[in-house]
Amino acid sequence: MRTDDEAGPPAAVELTLAGPAAGGACVAHRDDATWFVRGGLPGERVMARQTGAKGRGRIRFADVVEVLTPSADRVVPPCPAAGRCGGCDLQHVAYGAQLRWKSQVLADQLQRIGRISTIGSVPVHEAVVVEAVPLPGRPDGLGWRTRLALSTDEAGRPCFHGRHSDELVAVPGCVVTVPELQAGFAGRWAPGRRLAWALGEQGAVVDGEPAGSAAPVAVPGWTVGPTVVRQAAGCSWLGAVGGFWQAHAAAPDVLVDAVRRALAPASGDSVIDLYCGVGLFAGALGAEVGEGGSALAVEGDRRAARLARRNLADLPQARVVQADVQRWVAKGGSRALATADVVVLDPPRAGAGAAVVSAVAAAGRARAVAYVACDGGSLARDAAMLGQHGWELSGLRAFDLFGMSHHVEAVATFRRS
Repeated sequence: MRTDDEAGPPAAVELTLAGPAAGGACVAHRDDATWFVRGGLPGERVMARQTGAKGRGRIRFADVVEVLTPSADRVVPPCPAAGRCGGCDLQHVAYGAQLRWKSQVLADQLQRIGRISTIGSVPVHEAVVVEAVPLPGRPDGLGWRTRLALSTDEAGRPCFHGRHSDELVAVPGCVVTVPELQAGFAGRWAPGRRLAWALGEQGAVVDGEPAGSAAPVAVPGWTVGPTVVRQAAGCSWLGAVGGFWQAHAAAPDVLVDAVRRALAPASGDSVIDLYCGVGLFAGALGAEVGEGGSALAVEGDRRAARLARRNLADLPQARVVQADVQRWVAKGGSRALATADVVVLDPPRAGAGAAVVSAVAAAGRARAVAYVACDGGSLARDAAMLGQHGWELSGLRAFDLFGMSHHVEAVATFRRS
């Protein structure tokens, strides 16, 4: 007699997929349950098999195993590892449809979570348009990634992790990675290591854990070291190879331009940059306000704050504080915010949260806040809190800086209502 532990996978069920949802899935309804189905497109009729992921109540998660009625927007994924590697979840979607998918999801989040019906005077579903960020000579959505985190298997092959698993997926290359880093996939590395690759002014740089274990056997011209120098906003920026930096080759310049336009800093202004990383926005805006102004940058990560001090050393009007932003706000940061003319919020995926948002909202002199968001749900939640404090979402630009995945980057502008 077969036990439950020996039971095979659940039977596939037929579903008709509705619109896209956050996280790269489409929504479907069956048997009084709501299904979140990966690997499909809106309007498709599919066979899908429930996964082991646990949903609350009548929530189910599933993967497409057969497409019965395909969408006109379905394409053959450009990567042979699509569906196994955890990095790209929209490779089966035509690029133009990816942009529409992301626009709809972000607008839905702002409306449903943020209670936002208009941006300025434009209905939210018309105002949110995710913009492509093309790179010369590269197909839409491909060849953009300038930094990678990988692990090596027992044979020393560079691998990505499978979706939500510890499975290592060895790949011969990566279609979303810049050409300059492709040679790394052909190299043999120390087995059982974590690797960080980055492209900088000096070419490809690799770092690894434990220290000194990452040296490639055969990748000519690559440098081994903990730091990388990158160009953005007309300056050079020192960063950690494995530290945070926008992965898309054009992202730093695109986002700096969007933040500048959102805040319109003037000579003599006081700027505060929260979650400043290695100082990109503080440096760009600090140069705009001049020595008669000021730029205060706050960053919780000790290494990033140290690098930010080096990057901003030539700006006497800039100062870096190494502190957890929430603790900084609680321990007197609100007094500094009270003197700010413009504020940049660039929090991690979880968002800024109530304490930080409340402190920013109470900044009595500030005329504008630029919120740089990598998660639409967190942006919507924080936007709702800013709205409760009398701030209005007056503008938003969204960018496709993560082609072939469901992720999107946005710069939201808030002004006092």
